[in-house]
Amino acid sequence: MAQEGFRPRYADEAILATIFLYRERRPRKVDRGMIRFRNEFYTHEELLRLSGEWVEVRYDPYDPEWILVFHRGEFVCRAEAVIYSSMKDAELAARKIEEKHRRRKRFLEIYRELTRGIPDIRQFSEVPKEERPQAVFGRPKHEEPPVISEEEFERQLAELAAEPAQPEPQIDEEAFARELEERAAMQAEENGPVFVYKSDRYMYLLERLAKGEGISAEDAAFMAEFEAEMDQTEASYWDDYCRVMFEREREEITAGAVGTPAQKDIGGGEPCEMSS
Repeated sequence: MAQEGFRPRYADEAILATIFLYRERRPRKVDRGMIRFRNEFYTHEELLRLSGEWVEVRYDPYDPEWILVFHRGEFVCRAEAVIYSSMKDAELAARKIEEKHRRRKRFLEIYRELTRGIPDIRQFSEVPKEERPQAVFGRPKHEEPPVISEEEFERQLAELAAEPAQPEPQIDEEAFARELEERAAMQAEENGPVFVYKSDRYMYLLERLAKGEGISAEDAAFMAEFEAEMDQTEASYWDDYCRVMFEREREEITAGAVGTPAQKDIGGGEPCEMSS
């Protein structure tokens, strides 16, 4: 071996990932064959077997179309970002429908494989007669409605007709409208977005700003604090992400999208400069 000298070899994808790609510090949980990462969903067939498991993610901050997934130190797959189809793009919609059918078929195959050895999975029609009483034990019997005579029915009808009519309650329209507004505000507050990671909240606020929507003083303070904690690499990544997002919003408006006055002002200034 010493006489043969050095022979270059190609490193596999997992080795290159451990050297060059960023590693997400927090593990991600697989949910029905998908992983949520940086406000995107990523999927692969191999992830179907890992539903409910925690995995490690490595990523390229300049290419959000894919991530590499590791489970217990072993490389699993290269998961691709989920493409959101549009009814205007028939080819893309057809491709996503076909992908959904293929994933469903694959899921059923894995389900049958996992449940093949489980005994006594039968429908009631397949249960032998001697076992059927136990299968329906405890089922409540059907109760027949009470039957009353015609005279009793006429008497009850006459009593109802003799009762004085109840006056309709008066509704204060202003108080009613005010109550509806209060309930709507409470509902919006209760159903507001919930973020597990600071990066998800920061991305959500960037998207609101790109659309010309306002943010609260608390959210603005959070963004300033988040930006102050960034290192140079993270600040560069978010700066590029923000510029692409604002540029896309500007192009949609230029192409004729209907926007608010706040949206039309996106082109001015430098909205993506990091404070760090």
